[in-house]
Amino acid sequence: MKSVSIRKVGGALGALVEGVDLVQILDSAESVAELRQWVIEHQVVFIRDQHMTPAQFQQLAEHFGEVMDHPAYGAVAGAPAVQVLESTADAPSKIELWHSDMTFSASPPSFTLLHGQIIPAYGGDTLWASSLAAYDSLSAPMKEFLDPLMAGHDFAHGFKESLAEPGGAQRLADMVAANPPVLHPLVRTHPESRRKGIYVNPLFTTHIEGTFMSTSQFGLLKQRRFAALFWTQFLGAFNDNVFKQALVLIFVFGGLINADTTDVFVNLAAGLFILPFFLFSATAGQIADKFEKSQLVRIIKVAEIVIALFGGVAVYLQNVYAMLAVLFLLGVQSTFFGPLKFSILPQQLDKSELVGGNAQIEMGTFVSILLGTIVGGVVAAQNDVDLLLTVMVVGVAAVGYLCSRFIPVCPATDPTLKIRWNPVSATWSMIQAARGNKSVFLSILGISWFWLLGSLLLAQIPNLTRVYLNGGTTVVTLILAVFTIAVAVGSLACERLSSNRIELGIVPLGALGLSLAGIDLYFSITGFAALQPSEWLAFIAAPGAVRILFDMAMIGFFGGLFIVPLYALIQTRTEEARRARVIAVNNVINAFFMVFGAGLAILMLSVVGLSIAELLLTVMLMNIAVSIFIFHQVPEFAMRFIIWLLSHTMYRVVPEGLEQVPEEGGALLVCNHVTYVDALLLAGAVKRPIRFIMFKPIYDLPVLNFVFRAGGAIPIQGAKENPAAFDAAFEEIAEALASGDLLCIFPEGALTRDGEIATFRRGVERIVSETPVPVVPMALRGLWGSFFSHSGGVFKNPSRFWSRISVRAGQPVPAAEVTAERLQQDVERLRGQFA
Repeated sequence: MKSVSIRKVGGALGALVEGVDLVQILDSAESVAELRQWVIEHQVVFIRDQHMTPAQFQQLAEHFGEVMDHPAYGAVAGAPAVQVLESTADAPSKIELWHSDMTFSASPPSFTLLHGQIIPAYGGDTLWASSLAAYDSLSAPMKEFLDPLMAGHDFAHGFKESLAEPGGAQRLADMVAANPPVLHPLVRTHPESRRKGIYVNPLFTTHIEGTFMSTSQFGLLKQRRFAALFWTQFLGAFNDNVFKQALVLIFVFGGLINADTTDVFVNLAAGLFILPFFLFSATAGQIADKFEKSQLVRIIKVAEIVIALFGGVAVYLQNVYAMLAVLFLLGVQSTFFGPLKFSILPQQLDKSELVGGNAQIEMGTFVSILLGTIVGGVVAAQNDVDLLLTVMVVGVAAVGYLCSRFIPVCPATDPTLKIRWNPVSATWSMIQAARGNKSVFLSILGISWFWLLGSLLLAQIPNLTRVYLNGGTTVVTLILAVFTIAVAVGSLACERLSSNRIELGIVPLGALGLSLAGIDLYFSITGFAALQPSEWLAFIAAPGAVRILFDMAMIGFFGGLFIVPLYALIQTRTEEARRARVIAVNNVINAFFMVFGAGLAILMLSVVGLSIAELLLTVMLMNIAVSIFIFHQVPEFAMRFIIWLLSHTMYRVVPEGLEQVPEEGGALLVCNHVTYVDALLLAGAVKRPIRFIMFKPIYDLPVLNFVFRAGGAIPIQGAKENPAAFDAAFEEIAEALASGDLLCIFPEGALTRDGEIATFRRGVERIVSETPVPVVPMALRGLWGSFFSHSGGVFKNPSRFWSRISVRAGQPVPAAEVTAERLQQDVERLRGQFA
C-alpha cells in the first residue's frame, strides 16, 4: 500500500491512516497483515470514509483472528459476528465507564474493530487511553509489585444497571450464567506486540487479589455488591438482640409476671425465637432458590418494620403474650433471611472472596449480637422504655430496609422449583439431599457443633461468674465482650491465614486451639481465688483474671477460624440451584444442636451432678472427639492442615505465574522433584485440587501416605517391576483427565540427588497421547538444601526454617507439541539457577 499515509494523532497512542480502501484489500493477505502491524504499533488506528457492508466488515475482522460475539448485543442480519452499539438522546448507553472490551471473558479478544455509522459533526464521547503507556510510566518497584497480581472481572458487575431493571435479571440470566467471574493477570502481555499493559477497568474489574482492595475485609466493605448485604444483616441481627434482651429484662425486672414463673418465661422467649427455624427453614430455603433474592430481602425488611411497630405496641400495652408473639415473628423473619444471606454471597463474590466475605458476615453477626444485647439492657433500664424501644427498633429496621435497596440483583437459581409446603417432609427430604455430599453435610454438623458449644458456654457465663469469680453483672458483660470480639477477630483472621482461598487446613487448627483453650479455662476458673464480690475493674486486677479472659478470647478466636471455612465450603461445594435449601438445612440442624446443648447442660448439671467447670471440661473433651470424627470422615481437612502447617513453618512459598494453571478442565502439571514434600508444597500453592502421580515408594511413606490417599494420588510402579500395575495406573490417569481433574507428575521419576534436574521420562508423552490435555511446566525453586531434600543426607538436622522458595509456572504446552525433551527444557528455564 504505497499510496497510504500514516500520521500519529496522540502522544501515547493513535494514528490516522489515509489513502486506503478497506474493501479493496479484503482479499490481500499482505495488505491486511500490514494493517495489522499498524494497529499493533499505534494501538488505535482511525481510517475515515469507509463504506462497507456488514458482511465485508465481518470478513475484515476475520483477518485478525477468530471473531467473538458479545453476549449482550444483537447481531446484524446476515453478519452474525457484527453487533450494534447505539447511544441516542432517547436511549443513552448505560456503559459509560472506561474499559477494555470483554475482559469478563476467560479468553478476551486481542483486537476490537468498530465501524462508525453516525458520526457527530464535532465532539464525541468515545475516548481512548493507553494501558501500555500507563504501565511503562510506572517505577521499577511498582512494576515488580503489580506483575504477579491477579484481578477479578465479572460480566454481571459491568451490566448491573441492566440487571437491576424490571425483567433485567430474567433477560440476562443466561448471559450471566455463561460468563462467570474470571481472573486475569493485572499486567497482561499482548500476544503479538509483547508489550505489557495494565489490565483492569472500573466497569468489569471487581477486585485485585492479594491487595487492600482484594477480598480483604475493608476492601469488600467499600463495594456495593457486599456492603449493602453486610449492613442489612448487621442491622437485622442488632435489632433482634435489642428487642430480645429488652424483653427478657422486662420479664425479670418489670414486674409483669409472677417471680416464680420468671425462669419459665425467659426460656419460653428463647424457645419461641428458635422455633421458627424448625417450622419454616425448609420453606425459606425453597423460596430463596425459586425467586430473585434481592427483592425477597426487601420484602423481609419491610416485614421487620411492621414487626417492630407491633413490638412497640406490645411493650406499651405491657402485654406479655404479645411480646412473646413479637419474638416469634422476629424468629420467622430471621429464618427467611438466613438462606438468602448465605446464598447471595457466592452469587455476588468471586470464589477467592468467599472466605473474606463469610469472615465479615460472621464478624458482623457476633458484634451486632454483643451490641444489641448491651443496648437492649440499657434501653430496658429506662423509665420510658416503650417509646425508646419502639423508636429504636423501628428506626433501625427502616435503615436496614434502605440498605437492602442497594443489594444487587441475584437471579433465581431454580425458578421452576415446585415448593413443598409440608415442613416435616420438606425438611427431611432436604436433609437427605444434603447428606449426599459428605464433606458438605459434615461441615454442617461441624458448624452446628460450634453453635452448640458456643450457646452452652455463653449460657453458663452468668452463673460461672457468680459462683467461681464472685463477679457482678459488669464482669459478665466483660467476658461476653471478650468472647464476641475474639470470634470476630478470628473470623477476620481467616482471610489472611487462607491466602484468598478456601483453606480447610485452618479448620483443624481452630478445633485444636478451641479445645486447648477450653481445657485451660477449666483449670483457670477452678484455681481462681475470689475474696470478695467485684465488678469489672476489680476483677481485672485480681490474680488469674487475665488468664481467664485470655482463655475466653482464645475459645472465641479459634472458634472463628473453625467455622468460617466451613461456611465457605458449603457455599462452593453445593450445587447452585439448591444452595439456599442446603443452607436452610444448616439452619435447622444448628437450631436442633443448640436446643440439644441446652438439654445436655440441664442433664449434666441437674442429673449427673457436674459442676459448671466440670461441664465445660466435659464439653471441650467432647469437642476433641467430634473433631477427630469429622476429620477422619473427611481426611481432606487433615491433609490441608499438614500442607498449611508445612507452608507456614518450614517454608515461605512465593507463587509466580500460577495463573497459567487452567481454572477448570483436565490438565497436567509437570515439575522438577527436589524433596519428599514437593507434592504438599504444590498442593498448597495451586488453588485447584491436584491429584498427584507419584512413585509408589514415596506414596507409601508413613504419615504422608494418609495425606496422599486423602488427596486422591495415583501411585505408579515401573513397567518392568509390575507391568499390570503400570498399565492400571495409566488407565486411572486417563479417566481422571477425561473427567476434568488436574493431575501432576514428576517426570524425573525420583528425587534429585545433586540438585540438578534429571532426564524426564517418556511416561508424560504416553499420558497426553492417550488423553490430549494442556501440559503446564512448573518449577520448584530454592528447595535444594532444605530439610526434606537429599542435600547433606536425608532428614539432616533442620537448619532452615521458613525458607523462601518459589513455585513458578510457565505457559501451557498444547498436547500436540509435548515431548519429554521440550518439557524438561521449559522446567529448567523456569527454575533457572535457583535450585
